[in-house]
Amino acid sequence: MNILTQKNSGSLYYSDLPLLDNELKTVLYDSYKVSGDNLAVHHMPSAHSIVNIDKIPRGDGACSCVMTETHYNTFTCGMGTGNRPDDVALYEALSNEDRTLFDEYDLMENYRETRPNVSMDEVEERMQEEYRLSMDVKEQKQESQSEQIKEDGCK
Repeated sequence: MNILTQKNSGSLYYSDLPLLDNELKTVLYDSYKVSGDNLAVHHMPSAHSIVNIDKIPRGDGACSCVMTETHYNTFTCGMGTGNRPDDVALYEALSNEDRTLFDEYDLMENYRETRPNVSMDEVEERMQEEYRLSMDVKEQKQESQSEQIKEDGCK
C-alpha cells in the first residue's frame, strides 16, 4: 500500500518522537537482534525480491532499522505475502539498484510525512549508508557467482 492511500484511509501512523536509539541504523538482516526496542528491520530492496530475483539470502540483505509502525507505512511491507501481485510485478521489474532507490525514496517520504521531529538531513545521510551497503551486498553476490562459474568451468 502506498503512503497516499494510507493517509486517505486514516491508517497512516504518525509519531512526534525523535529518532529512537539505533533507528535508521544500517545492518545486515541477520546481524540485528530484536530486543524489544520497537524497531523492525526493513529490507531495501525487499526481502522477497532479493531472495527470488537476486538470489541473495534473506539474512544477507541490507536493511535499515525503523520504528515498527513506520515499517508498516512502507510500500513493500508485507508485499511477499501474495496479496498484492500487481505491485509485486511492477516492483520486481526494476533492477536491484532501482528497487533500492525506490525503497529509500519511499522511506524518506514516510519520515517526511509522519515524523516531524526527525531531521531529514539525517534520514538522507542514513539512506546513503543503506544504499552503499545494499550495493556492496549485490557486488559480493555477483563476485561469488562469477567465482563459482569459474570453478565449475575448471572441473
